[in-house]
Amino acid sequence: MSSDFKNSKWHVLVVDDDPAMRDMIADYLMAQNIRASTAADRQQMVHVLAAGGIDLAVLDLKLGHESGFDAVRALRTVSDLPIIMLTGQYRDEVDRIVGLELGADDYLTKPFSPRELLARIRAVLRRSEQRSQLGSDVDRSARIRDVPHAPPPAPKPVNDRAAALERQMLPRQLSNSRRNATNRPA
Repeated sequence: MSSDFKNSKWHVLVVDDDPAMRDMIADYLMAQNIRASTAADRQQMVHVLAAGGIDLAVLDLKLGHESGFDAVRALRTVSDLPIIMLTGQYRDEVDRIVGLELGADDYLTKPFSPRELLARIRAVLRRSEQRSQLGSDVDRSARIRDVPHAPPPAPKPVNDRAAALERQMLPRQLSNSRRNATNRPA
């Protein structure tokens, strides 16, 4: 699934084996004027990435019988694409640390607020853009002084479609979270 947003600044790939969650995340991003493509597994992810134009991947830790860790490891061997990892299972900090150490830029545990995911996507993409603008050999500490101190932007009006999608996502995530907690080994 892809959107065709001519004015969209970013293009995000959502990789999740749960079709309802994958599509809800993509729909929410598109409601926020962020282009979104989806993939259900590592093979589809590779196919979409090969087409180019992806700015960030939102990657679920569990992809059916595959591990999101393996997908991150494979992706990091060929790309520095920003990655936000998601997990629907109750995990200890070791899994979060492993994901970050393998190369994920951020980590979010389900259930999560779609607004928080959006804020994290925007933050990671802003940092990624800043790094590419500054170049890898530039002393970034010297450039920080050059950043203008502007007041924060005014809040955007509430998007009714986005708000409706948020209301749909949370109950589904809570339901999956409870199911995973019940099936969690002791």
